[in-house]
Amino acid sequence: MPDREKHFSRDENEPENSQKGSGGGLSTDWIPGKLDEENRVTIPEELKRLLAMKKVEELSVGFSRRERLLILCPQRNWDFWLAKLRAEVGEERWREIEENDTARLQIVRPGSRGRVKLNRWALGYLGIKERENVVFRGREKWIELWSEEEFKKRVFGES
Repeated sequence: MPDREKHFSRDENEPENSQKGSGGGLSTDWIPGKLDEENRVTIPEELKRLLAMKKVEELSVGFSRRERLLILCPQRNWDFWLAKLRAEVGEERWREIEENDTARLQIVRPGSRGRVKLNRWALGYLGIKERENVVFRGREKWIELWSEEEFKKRVFGES
């Protein structure tokens, strides 16, 4: 994969100030990372800015049932996003989403260096072991966390 510099893109319809925490269409293509020996990942500074994260803000860690990825989302965004989605799609579709799409695993607080410790179930779900490479991708109001292998397979079609 190419290096992490200049992997930002903006939806052409988004206002310039959308990066100040509104989420909008601002996203990153991807940023490489690594799991340390204590099952922690360091959230890249670019993504902290993207989400307008405060240093010790709690994050919800959820997962997608459709794709093998974790979702890291500031707690304030998670609750807002789910309430808004539920109101938009109606009760029947909401139950389907709850059963088939995403679920919250845990709430974590980044340490002083911005590292987040992931539980063993989450790591097993991603299929990664300690010290393995991971990929971060910023998406609107959350961060996706992939194993490098799964990301290459899904995004680049590599096997």
